[in-house]
Amino acid sequence: MKSCLRPLLAALVVGLALIPTIAFGAGMNTDAAVDRLDQLVSLTADQRIQAAKILADEIDALQAFPSLEDRTIKGMPIRQHAQAQIRALLTPIQQKIYDTTPQRRGGGALQDINAAVERLDKLVNLTGDQKVQATDVFTMQNNSLQAFSSLEERMNKGMPIRQHARAQIRALLTPEQQKIYDITPLRLGGGTLQDINAAVERLDQLVNLTTDQTVQAAAIFIMQNDAVEALPTVEDRIMKGMDIRQDTRAQIRAILTPAQLKIYDTSPQRLGGDAMQDPAGIASRIDKVVTLTDDQIAPVSAIYQKEIDALQALSAGGRANGQAAAIQKSAQAQVRALLTPEQQQKFDANPNGSEDLEERAFVSVFLQTAPAVIARVGAVTRVVQTGYLVHVTGIDAGLKAMKGNYVFYVQGSADAAKFKVYWEKSPFAPIKIVKIEDFVGGTIPP
Repeated sequence: MKSCLRPLLAALVVGLALIPTIAFGAGMNTDAAVDRLDQLVSLTADQRIQAAKILADEIDALQAFPSLEDRTIKGMPIRQHAQAQIRALLTPIQQKIYDTTPQRRGGGALQDINAAVERLDKLVNLTGDQKVQATDVFTMQNNSLQAFSSLEERMNKGMPIRQHARAQIRALLTPEQQKIYDITPLRLGGGTLQDINAAVERLDQLVNLTTDQTVQAAAIFIMQNDAVEALPTVEDRIMKGMDIRQDTRAQIRAILTPAQLKIYDTSPQRLGGDAMQDPAGIASRIDKVVTLTDDQIAPVSAIYQKEIDALQALSAGGRANGQAAAIQKSAQAQVRALLTPEQQQKFDANPNGSEDLEERAFVSVFLQTAPAVIARVGAVTRVVQTGYLVHVTGIDAGLKAMKGNYVFYVQGSADAAKFKVYWEKSPFAPIKIVKIEDFVGGTIPP
């Protein structure tokens, strides 16, 4: 990595919110919960009796939910009520310990406040006064976030609270500490979502950046963070943030030489490149569908690498006259030939290892019943998908957001037409049709 990178990056400022997580001690009994609380704050005999009743009622109420997901999401008000009752029976000294200890250790804090302060201290070497101030900031953030009654509210409406807390933390730091804080990711105690150093280093390892390119790339990644930071909700950051990241990749391409571009364009995004297609990633998706053997994984990856190389060598004219489809069809046939009959049956049902089968089915049914489509082509007799583009974004706690577009040929009783259907799906809502375009320059209502 260029020796000048860190001081160059230290002159730049970024910040983004961390999505909070919820912990629930599944299967914990009342005695164990009381013992943990006792170890934390040294309960009196009367407090133990009262705490046992509160915690038993909480556990019984949570166990009434049929699934862990329901206990996590719908059970939040129950946990909040129990925490308030526990806190009310404690002395002020006990409350201070309880309020700064995370729930997984028997306390009432959503965040491990002591760990957060220690992480920040390790990062920027806090003074004694700064540690006290940082503890107050993290405690106020924790209390504000716990006031929300649902996980979705905590993630979306809680974002300004986390942003304000980061601004308060930054304000109590010296200029030298701020330089470190501003380029360090949240997971390490800093104020930015993306590890700017790591992003630039990954790109540097891939294409061997010059010093000037290093500075430009750092500025581009920081602008991306700033743009995403300006979005008001987690859902906006997931959905609208995809366009911002695409623009970032375009800006990165613009600073690279032709030789670097060749590497960047053919390297998968997980390695710092721009390629959506990743032979190892495709093979991994196929593996999830058919369960490849160890002997099959390498040749399957090799087939997809040849497919990608052949597609990238095509001219625009070659793509237009069907050569791309022929290359893809040949690759699928080669992969299928490596599989057992049982694997082939699974492969035939999902030859691309697609993560969006449910979404494709939804859009297909939608087109068959949408009044605006029926008004255009008559009663729908056939729909055939002819194209697609899908973006998948993973976030914390296994949540996943998707958006994209599908091109369908729709045959009706009166006419036939092609439609491009734009859709999106967040972790908090079902799939939504955003826009429908025809191929004669018009749009129709979804």
